[in-house]
Amino acid sequence: MTLPTIIATRYVLPLREGGSLPGVVEGNDLGTYVIKFHGAGQGPKALVAEIIVGDCSAASACACRSSS
Repeated sequence: MTLPTIIATRYVLPLREGGSLPGVVEGNDLGTYVIKFHGAGQGPKALVAEIIVGDCSAASACACRSSS
């Protein structure tokens, strides 16, 4: 599995919900993304788990936004 590389060009706003202190950024592809910071909240294992769960839900045809 290869994840796309997108460079965050602008920090749009912080999201005040969740333990991982997420925020919204604009990428160099002009898309907007919710990001979670590496050192915040539950740590890197939780971030990896979210990638795995997102891919599993996409593979099972659940309604979710694509990670690619």
